[in-house]
Amino acid sequence: MEISCPYCQSTEVVKHKWNVGVIAVFILLVGFPLPFAAKKYHCFNCDQDFKK
Repeated sequence: MEISCPYCQSTEVVKHKWNVGVIAVFILLVGFPLPFAAKKYHCFNCDQDFKK
């Protein structure tokens, strides 16, 4: 199943990938993982970020 952009319906989307170092530092500073960053995508067609 392809992910499509909810703004322009393009399938030219990519899932954001987090650097392991950034995640580790965030957990050390805040004490919990990044729940707000889960399954965030970026559309190359309309340049929008969205969650699925």
